[in-house]
Amino acid sequence: MPRYFMHLVDGEDHILDPEGRDMPREAVEGYALRCARDCMAADVLRGDLDFSYRIEVRDETQRLVHVLNFKDAVSIMSAPRPRARPK
Repeated sequence: MPRYFMHLVDGEDHILDPEGRDMPREAVEGYALRCARDCMAADVLRGDLDFSYRIEVRDETQRLVHVLNFKDAVSIMSAPRPRARPK
C-alpha cells in the first residue's frame, strides 16, 4: 500500500510529516481534510484561526498528489440560515 505524507505549509513555514501514513490513494483527500480540521480545531481553542495554511500531500517519491487550503476545509457562516418553510 502506498505511503503519503501530510505536510503543513504556509507562505514561510513547512512542518514536514516525517513518518507518513499508508493508505489507498482514494483515501488521501478525506484524510487531508481530517488533518486540516484537527489543526484548525486546536487553533480555535486558542482563539485563532489562520487560513494561510494548507496541507500538501506527497507520495513516497515526494510527488505532490493533493493540496487542501485550510479555507476550503470549512464553511464559514456569519448570518443565520433561512428556515425552510413548511409545505
